[in-house]
Amino acid sequence: MIYATDLDRTIIFSNKFVNDCKEPMVCVEGDENRPISYMTSKALQKLEELKTKANLKIIPVTTRSVAQFKRVQPVQDCEYAITSNGGTILHNGKPFLPWCNYVSRIAKEYETDFKYMSEYLKNYSSYCDIQLTFVDNIFFYMKLKDNAERNQELLNILDVELDKSKWSFTLQGLKLYVIPRDISKENALLYLKKYLNEDKLVVSGDGKLDIGFLSVGDICIIPDGSEVLGYLPHKSFAYKSVPKGLNGTTDLFDIIETIVKGSLVLDDKFSYIWCLLFKS
Repeated sequence: MIYATDLDRTIIFSNKFVNDCKEPMVCVEGDENRPISYMTSKALQKLEELKTKANLKIIPVTTRSVAQFKRVQPVQDCEYAITSNGGTILHNGKPFLPWCNYVSRIAKEYETDFKYMSEYLKNYSSYCDIQLTFVDNIFFYMKLKDNAERNQELLNILDVELDKSKWSFTLQGLKLYVIPRDISKENALLYLKKYLNEDKLVVSGDGKLDIGFLSVGDICIIPDGSEVLGYLPHKSFAYKSVPKGLNGTTDLFDIIETIVKGSLVLDDKFSYIWCLLFKS
């Protein structure tokens, strides 16, 4: 079985989201001695226990660049990881050559589009605090100014101008991502599922960029209050929710452990939704 999980706001949380946590916390990511992200001690211990399960492969799935991913210490010993929104698959910390070859072919097809999009997005530099960045030669990133009205104005423009184009976009907080539609978390995850010959896929995520890979899971777990809940493809999309924030991560890992053991007990409240989630 594969358990594929997003990182930020799903299993790790930055300073901005830890103020209400009453449990002991561990810093799991830092940059030049600056703490960035945290887990509770209990969740970290549970993650380490899950890693020892012989019938479970844990695959981190993130929009982070390779360099940003490598700062998150608890997931560096996972055999496989998906970064750059599906643009890179790492195997034991190094780019996985078969997937690199596939993405290189896509990137070559987009070569002209990359140049055009770079110039196009520069037209909106007045909206940004941090100027345009081309991440891992795959997608574009801009950090917007803290101005909700102006940012919504930009989103409305992109919604019209990029509709039916080769590009998708999403705003995560103040971080704007513009990404080729042909490169995605779900494409990379389905590739690994087939390559590893695994038949069961459990997924967890919270953001708009997670919609695709959440939709390919046999079991889908989403923290309460997540952005992705506003973008689910249809009302019948079945998922299990866990409490949002640091404390909810332990609940999430408890569910994974229960699934691995094959001892999931369905109570009256959740029996219907779990039956939907288990796709036979």
